[in-house]
Amino acid sequence: MLNATTTLLLILIILFVIKSGGDANNILFLFAGIFNPITLLLIAIIFGLTYLFGGYAGKEIIIQNKRGIAVAFKYAPLIALSTSIYTMSFDFIKDKNFSQFIHVLYQFIIATILLLLAWAWAINKIKTQKTEQV
Repeated sequence: MLNATTTLLLILIILFVIKSGGDANNILFLFAGIFNPITLLLIAIIFGLTYLFGGYAGKEIIIQNKRGIAVAFKYAPLIALSTSIYTMSFDFIKDKNFSQFIHVLYQFIIATILLLLAWAWAINKIKTQKTEQV
């Protein structure tokens, strides 16, 4: 059975091949983008912060009985802000100015929305598991 990472990678490759017309060089460019050290560090930051804040959120929802949506609005912007600061720092190193600030702000808003959706799904799973155990 395929694990989640392999499945996601296969889906990305299939979508990329369908979009680009199936040229073999496009797959090489996809892998070059995925295995870029800056991109890998960004993915590690997102996974690490989600793991860390996910533990805190689980304690707040299950043990302290806080509302799930309030917890999501607490932690999702923190993760999005951290990744935005990371990308903005590399933009500053590359361009030596903050000319891309509006672009980073747009990334922050999109990342926050996507993270809120992911957190809402996770909170729903936590709530259903909590009610099944009671």
